[in-house]
Amino acid sequence: MSLFVHLLLSFFLYSSAGWICECLYCSIPAKHFINRGFLRGPYCPIYGCGALLTAWLITPLHNDWWAVFLCGMLLTSTLEYATSWLMEVLFHTKWWDYSNRRFQLNGRICLRNSFLFGIMALFVIYLLQPLLDEFIASLPFKIAALSAFLLTWIFIYDLYQTAMALFHRNHAFIEIESAMSDLKERFEAFHIFPINTLKNRVQIILEGTESDERLKDAIHQLRMKLTIHDKYHQVQHRLQRAFPHQHLSTSRAALEAFLDGLSDHHDSSCR
Repeated sequence: MSLFVHLLLSFFLYSSAGWICECLYCSIPAKHFINRGFLRGPYCPIYGCGALLTAWLITPLHNDWWAVFLCGMLLTSTLEYATSWLMEVLFHTKWWDYSNRRFQLNGRICLRNSFLFGIMALFVIYLLQPLLDEFIASLPFKIAALSAFLLTWIFIYDLYQTAMALFHRNHAFIEIESAMSDLKERFEAFHIFPINTLKNRVQIILEGTESDERLKDAIHQLRMKLTIHDKYHQVQHRLQRAFPHQHLSTSRAALEAFLDGLSDHHDSSCR
């Protein structure tokens, strides 16, 4: 069988197994199902990549289970750290945070998870990979190739939809940040800055005369820029449920909180 087809099927099988582990790990304590996948489909690509790298790089050490365990810990922890950093750079969001755990590094990796990954490396090398090789080899080539082709296209489409939703959000924040300077100028025209009671002064202005409609309009325009097309909103809602502890980078989070506060003042002034 083609090595490429073999690798693709291994990737998807490991990714699906990782998805099942993640869902069980999070759903059992929560007592309800949590789809922990970054993507819509039942797979976690980081597990597929981690398992394949483990099988490829660590198999030569299979005669020493202790070396397999330690190298598995190091390899998978490095992958998790790099993935966390890259996703934060691309999407301005920290998807997981281990800062509250002991023996953690920048909230991206922690000793407990690394230990579990080391155990998983033992399973991959001594149990899963041999069984997986035997299973894939038993499949007729046409079925294996067609399955790999279909799964790859589904995965690519899923990845595209999710990435576009997050990039769309990033674009909205960029527009908002550029518009904030205009809003600040409008506020300064009403002598809001610098004062200690910003919240109260904003409330007063928003309850003011018709001339202050300019401020209301500026706030409304900023809030509108956060409105996302339904298909993007659905993706982000799914990711919020999958990663309930995710948080935006500090500047973006502060910006969103600020706009939410302004929106609340605006809504209360209209009632």
